[in-house]
Amino acid sequence: MANRAEPEESHGNAGSATATAEPARVFISYASQDKRAAEAICEALENAALACWMAPRNVTPGEL
Repeated sequence: MANRAEPEESHGNAGSATATAEPARVFISYASQDKRAAEAICEALENAALACWMAPRNVTPGEL
C-alpha cells in the first residue's frame, strides 16, 4: 500500500503549472459598472506576479 504522506508523482500532465516555463497570464473581463473591482483584482494578481490583460488598458482603440 502506498504511503499517503508522500506526494504523488506527476505523470506529464500538460495542464500542470510546472509543465511549462511560460508565465501565467490572466484575461480579465468585466462589466463597466465593475471597473473599480476589476482594477483592484488586476492589481492584486499583478502583485502576485501574474501578468494581466484587460481593456481598455491593453487594447488599442480600433484594433481587432
